[in-house]
Amino acid sequence: MDYSILHNYRDDILADLAKLIAIPSIAEPYDGGKEHPFGNESYNALKFILSRAEEMGFKTGIVDNVAGYAEIGEGNDYCAVLTHVDVVPAGEGWNTPPFELTERDGVLFGRGVADDKSAAIISLYCLKALCDEYQKSGAKPIHRLRCIFGGGEEIGMDDMRIFFESEGFPLYAFTPDMAYPVCNREKGILQFELIFEAEDNIVTELNAGNAINCVAEKLEATVICDGRQIKEVIDFCKNKGCKAECASLRNEHNIILFGKSAHAMNPEKGINAAVIFAKAIRKVFGEDEEFENISNAAISDFTEKHMALIGKKQKRSICEVVKYCSKLNNFGVLGLNLAISDELSGMLTLNVGYIKYKEGKAAIGLDIRYPVTADGLKIIAEIERFANLINGQYNIVSHLEPLYLPEEHPLICTLKECYESAAGNPGTTYSSGGGSYARSLRGCGVAFGMQFPYDNDTKIHQANENFSMESLFKHGEICLRAMHKLVES
Repeated sequence: MDYSILHNYRDDILADLAKLIAIPSIAEPYDGGKEHPFGNESYNALKFILSRAEEMGFKTGIVDNVAGYAEIGEGNDYCAVLTHVDVVPAGEGWNTPPFELTERDGVLFGRGVADDKSAAIISLYCLKALCDEYQKSGAKPIHRLRCIFGGGEEIGMDDMRIFFESEGFPLYAFTPDMAYPVCNREKGILQFELIFEAEDNIVTELNAGNAINCVAEKLEATVICDGRQIKEVIDFCKNKGCKAECASLRNEHNIILFGKSAHAMNPEKGINAAVIFAKAIRKVFGEDEEFENISNAAISDFTEKHMALIGKKQKRSICEVVKYCSKLNNFGVLGLNLAISDELSGMLTLNVGYIKYKEGKAAIGLDIRYPVTADGLKIIAEIERFANLINGQYNIVSHLEPLYLPEEHPLICTLKECYESAAGNPGTTYSSGGGSYARSLRGCGVAFGMQFPYDNDTKIHQANENFSMESLFKHGEICLRAMHKLVES
């Protein structure tokens, strides 16, 4: 089969992608009691792509309005390609309208062009290309082949849990939602919220970040202090890479910081305005040595003595807590004692995604990506220790266990060969801190594509998300080849 035939659909692919990008499909927290459990816009994106599939003549289905599929072939078993049509919020700092597909010098811009709307449209047209070829030759695929589209990937992947409970698992599958060559190791993802009462005479209100799986790029806060102190705070933040705005009325200062967003799997690539602000406040207004000593205690040393010390101060300042629960970004062991790593997947990372603080009530959203050999239950125990330390509680937002398929797995071998044949480079494997639908497949799938090692920064989960047109259609050739090989295996 000539896999370059996907280029024949180029104009239609770009037209449909533009329509899908125009839908601001930011998924809302799952609510099974609603007609559209991930919100209207997520559902609208699902309906659009499934309507296009129906117009192409494919059998389609939708499960509980959270995920759907387009299908060719017959038989009991099916193979699948999994993509998602929901996106993270647009955020600040775009040079083009985030929900409008824009092309500049061969590069596409818009929220979802890299994660994951382009991949969704490409998979649909790969299905069309295969269907057209089968009709020409009169042949039939050995297995059914499905393009599965989800509407809640960015907020925990409950969509795939619900889908597979209804539809069963595929024989083999892949998701083009990471990078080439083959990702056979995905770190565990543990997202949780710390909730506690805070007491602070300096910071009276704070709001930062808008998604738990993105670096908090923007912060707004009200600070009570004199002019010299607020200048020291702002200067500290600027020296750490933030842009700052401040409006003052006597000793009340309304400050806005702008950092740099990044995906929670690589928090070091961003500039976390919330963390930098917390460090600035603690530096200018002093540390709490007692709290630092307690937070340094390993979980095995967290004794009655430590609990008694905590009781001396029932409420902590918001910035004190943020500083110590975010030290992991610098690979320290203060606060959360989780400096864990392995050879297969590297070091545990932690991201402060959002902070909400007003009238003494505080909530901090945190995202941990932990190594494939680590014990998630031990990590949860450490979170519980830290929640006790601040006299608060924690809620697990989402916990996805690690994924690991060995090199000799038949699916890994097939995908490596597909990449080598099309790209002309070795089909190696790698590990990632990212979370893809692969981990919902219970060992029958991995992430494969769509970003190439030589691509420029696509700014996934950041402003000015982009993807090269050339790379998009090269991915299309590889995706088509892989879909063909799986359905004929």
